[in-house]
Amino acid sequence: MKTGINSSRVQKNNRNLILKFLLEKKICSRVQLAKESNLEKATITNIVNEFFSLGIIENAGTIKTANGRSVTGIKLVLDNFIVLSLSISRICFSLYVYSINGTLLYKYSVPISTKFNEKRLESIVIYNIDEVLLKFSSYNVMGLCISLPGPYIRKKNSSIDIVEGFESLTNLNIEQLLKQKYNFYICSMHDVKVCAFGEWKNFIKTKNKIYNSLLYIGSVSSGVGAGNVINGKILNGTIGVAGEIGHMGINFNGEKKGDHPNRGSFECYASINALLDYVKDEIWRFPDSVLNDSSSTKDIFDAYYAKDELAILAFTKLANMLGYGISNMIYILNPEICVIGSAYPHDEYFINKVKETVKNLCYSYLYESIEIISSDMEYPQLIGGYYLLIDHLIEKNIFLEIIKKQNKQQKRG
Repeated sequence: MKTGINSSRVQKNNRNLILKFLLEKKICSRVQLAKESNLEKATITNIVNEFFSLGIIENAGTIKTANGRSVTGIKLVLDNFIVLSLSISRICFSLYVYSINGTLLYKYSVPISTKFNEKRLESIVIYNIDEVLLKFSSYNVMGLCISLPGPYIRKKNSSIDIVEGFESLTNLNIEQLLKQKYNFYICSMHDVKVCAFGEWKNFIKTKNKIYNSLLYIGSVSSGVGAGNVINGKILNGTIGVAGEIGHMGINFNGEKKGDHPNRGSFECYASINALLDYVKDEIWRFPDSVLNDSSSTKDIFDAYYAKDELAILAFTKLANMLGYGISNMIYILNPEICVIGSAYPHDEYFINKVKETVKNLCYSYLYESIEIISSDMEYPQLIGGYYLLIDHLIEKNIFLEIIKKQNKQQKRG
């Protein structure tokens, strides 16, 4: 049964909409806000006046409208607030600090290992967060977003079961640990989904382009994952595993590796580590290659860029397998754009080989409806963490509450 929407909820939705515009546009006029939000001018006036009373916006001088008219601009002034974005992968810990409008203020990364025990991993996380809080002690923290490797499983009781091959992180339950220690808002998400959200937001910011559906494909060593953003929302699934395409079987007669339930899983053929098998399978045909049975993935990348024939063959196979998986995802999700993560080569040869495979496996009208590009973002999960946290705070009506609470505390002080 449909229910009505009360005026209080409508007002909150309108405020959230204007907040998003102000965060994205940096400086805009009341006229622009009314035009882009489709809200009445009186509604805009009420919201702007409320924001002025909270001290979160100020006049930004005279700006020109599209028709050349001079009007007064307004902008958010939340210079004393920061957002923390934390990423834990199987090989690296990173902590970035952003201003409220997305300017990077600080970054730190350190190698880690899946062999680290819980105590060592916890100490790295806590120590670095505490160091950041000390360094930015004059700022107010809006919140922290944690990007975690998959499989990322969130059960109904909100506990998180992670991560295959990373027992200490699984046992630590990092989100709950940090929520018990810190009093600011904390959320977590599968890193490849955060990457997808970062890419989607980046297109809005840099190209003023809004995609209705974006598919992101990423690989870290032996795994392959996908994130999908539809109409600005991350597709999670029932318990958070939507997009775990690395576990998708593509070869019924393939080998079963480790604890993986599927035979011939996609990640066995399209992950970066698959390059090692491709080189070993074909090395006998290329006696002049610089590669050998002990070559690392870095060695194969270096040889590829140096035009080594065996390396080119290995990456051609990888591109074909990646294209095979993408074509399957196109039939399932029908995305408007597919972004291939920075772990894969960015050069024209590789991306064209991927496109060639997709073109051969999809109907022409499907292939012509999708863009396939390489990502130009080095760490989309970190800026994505900033975007995701801001989105959570606004959607949950927490953003303004944090500011109001801080204003009260300052008045008492």
